[in-house]
Amino acid sequence: MKKLRKIFCLLLTLLLCTNVISKADAHTDTEVDPSVNSESAIEGIAPDGGTDYSGGTLTDSEMKNLKKHLKEEEKILDDQIKQMKQNKIDENIITPYHINLLVVHKHYIDSVGPSYNGYIDRGECARGKGDSNGILQANVTNSCANGYNCSISFEADVVTASVGYSVTYEHALNIGWSCEVPAGKMGHIGYKDWYHCNNYSCHTWNMDLLQREWTDYGSGQARQWYLCEFYSWTTIS
Repeated sequence: MKKLRKIFCLLLTLLLCTNVISKADAHTDTEVDPSVNSESAIEGIAPDGGTDYSGGTLTDSEMKNLKKHLKEEEKILDDQIKQMKQNKIDENIITPYHINLLVVHKHYIDSVGPSYNGYIDRGECARGKGDSNGILQANVTNSCANGYNCSISFEADVVTASVGYSVTYEHALNIGWSCEVPAGKMGHIGYKDWYHCNNYSCHTWNMDLLQREWTDYGSGQARQWYLCEFYSWTTIS
């Protein structure tokens, strides 16, 4: 009978934990694995001129609503964690579940650094000897995507609420550029994506089904795309 009560307690907590995870990670499409989202902009001196196409900046109302949503989500999670802690589980119970993999977590931004400009070199986008006038044309349909990376798994909405622009925002933009190609040469055109960047430090509090708690500390970079810079070079044809 005692063993049955333990098993019932375990199954109840498993169901509860599943419910917690589904509510805590309501934005699973915005949470990334650091091994997947490892792209990072290099700090540099941005080119003079050019149109600033930056997008995704939150209005005061959008920022207020996002912070309200995150606070409501955290309250739901806190209530569920409290219920979990009221159900003691014997670690010696043998189950088919890898219960240490069922983890609830809460994300926190500890600090956000000042904004700076950084770029990601996308490399060559066009090559050729040019038209009859020796002009090589490049047309790029740029994704114009904001982004972020982190050394630990971390939720995008929490980063967005801390830097003031959506790190998942993107829109398409067709950009053209051309250069002259000397006779007998092969022309090449490449481009760089430029971003307004912020470095941040963060931590994630975790608790597994056995109520073991630990904290992961990390850091990352948030990026707001704003400019496409083209450059060219020639080689012997």
